[in-house]
Amino acid sequence: MAPKPPSPEDPNFKEIRRHPKFYIPGADLTFLVSPPSKRGYDGDSWLTPLKIGGILIRVHRYFFDRESRVFREQVLPVPEGKSPHGYTDSTAITIDVPLDAFVKFLGIFYNPTYTLFDLTVGDWTDILELAHTWEFGEVKRLVVRELEKHELEIIFRINLYQRYSVESTALIPLYTRLCMRDEPPNDEEADALGIKTTVRVYRARELLRTVPAITGGPAGGLPSTATRNKDKVLQVVNEVFRMETPASSPVDDKTGRLWRLTGRSFV
Repeated sequence: MAPKPPSPEDPNFKEIRRHPKFYIPGADLTFLVSPPSKRGYDGDSWLTPLKIGGILIRVHRYFFDRESRVFREQVLPVPEGKSPHGYTDSTAITIDVPLDAFVKFLGIFYNPTYTLFDLTVGDWTDILELAHTWEFGEVKRLVVRELEKHELEIIFRINLYQRYSVESTALIPLYTRLCMRDEPPNDEEADALGIKTTVRVYRARELLRTVPAITGGPAGGLPSTATRNKDKVLQVVNEVFRMETPASSPVDDKTGRLWRLTGRSFV
């Protein structure tokens, strides 16, 4: 006979509550957002919802299957002879993410005002992190479009976009502005950019100073804005940076990520 689940009086019982907004009747994909202190392997088996406790969220599988390669290929497919992940509360997919960040992320798909968002830069950063981790490409592009509406210091923006592998179409204009700036990156900015980007910025700036045909002005210094050939400047920046998109999967122990699918948990 299967063991009975713990009762509320049992010390092993952990409270599970349904999210007041994102436990949607009629939806078909259930997540358990677990408390930070109760994640992973308990020495016996992967922690089940009753052992973990936390918040149940039930949303539509369609969005995760359509938008995310990680979910479509690695989480949602049903192994032979196994029960589907996330179809019921008892088979909820356990995710190791902050509840507030996940709620903001879901708000992208369930926004009652459609394309109007009232979110801060910090909110968009939380959404960008999850979109990057789970490979929601269209959500990443939406976040970048929304961040472009905010005034951000150029080094901060570059650092943010690099951290989450934003497409080169968003980064190249930023690199171009940085390369054409009167002052090179200072020590603090170089730390934020990283050595690889900093070296490339200096290399591009040197080319723009020494090759008159590229800048449309005399060699030996950066020409004025009026004399710069913007197309050729962009060409130099593209060639120096040779933009590439990292192909590593976030569901990979070697990357040090927290995401791992084992049994019914994705932690």
